[in-house]
Amino acid sequence: MAASRATLLVCNGALAALAMLLLIAPSSLTVVAATAGVPYRAAMVEHSPVFPANATPVEMMAANMALYELHMVAAKASGAQVVVFPEFGLGPKNFIDRDQLLPFAEHLPAVSNATGQTAPCYDASAPPVFRNASCFALNYGILVSINMYDVQPCTTASDPRCPRDGRFQYNTEVVFDERGIMVAKYYKTHVFYLNCFDEPATPDLVYFTSAFNVTFGVFTCFDIMFETPSVPLVNLGIRNFLYSVAMSALGPVGKDIFEIWSARHNSTLLASNDGTGPSGAFVHGVNKVSQQVNIPGTTNEVLLLADLVA
Repeated sequence: MAASRATLLVCNGALAALAMLLLIAPSSLTVVAATAGVPYRAAMVEHSPVFPANATPVEMMAANMALYELHMVAAKASGAQVVVFPEFGLGPKNFIDRDQLLPFAEHLPAVSNATGQTAPCYDASAPPVFRNASCFALNYGILVSINMYDVQPCTTASDPRCPRDGRFQYNTEVVFDERGIMVAKYYKTHVFYLNCFDEPATPDLVYFTSAFNVTFGVFTCFDIMFETPSVPLVNLGIRNFLYSVAMSALGPVGKDIFEIWSARHNSTLLASNDGTGPSGAFVHGVNKVSQQVNIPGTTNEVLLLADLVA
């Protein structure tokens, strides 16, 4: 199944096939009251993961998180209110099997709506990447969307879908607000690497309203090829989306996909791609990036900025 998906993306005429999948019309249903006319500044990260020699998985993720923090510094200096990091930005993506992926995964909590929460940044026992991402949001006062791997133990007694190794492994998007509090957690619905990741039993429809009064929906990479979850979110009236993606190998085809989707759904897609892009803020089919910041001391680290109106 994974092989057929890869073939779909790279075969001749791929763009025509992708466009047909993207032309799924939203209905006229509007449920979520999203404030219109709100200006905000977004930052999309172009990051090429580093793989230090002889590094453990924890060390490798820490090395990439160090590069992420350089982007946070630049985003803060540029006045960004939201930063989106790419899919598979903290380590390798072509794992051989589930066991190879496991050391890169963390056991992540569920989103809590309780009042008076403490940011994971203050919890020394929190998983390291999760904690550091919370600190990014808290210390720089910026909404942060980061792609991680979540591992959740299970048994066949509690869930007949439980894999034989006794755990679910999810490609996960985690969003922290300016207080460092997790406000959204999304499990990728349409997994590309089926040998390593599980798909949720029920597709997540994840959205939240930021402190600057913009309602964001969340989906990831390959999800854009399918109706769920993006189109149901559009049907709820959501028009701004956080989108971590790993499609740099497609080159300009990836840019075409983002433009077509944002135009067809009259939406803003904040796309952070792995490698050297394409990334950007795609608004009604047009990339609205107005500024590019090359991160000092790096080779391929670039922060893209866009001034937008929700």
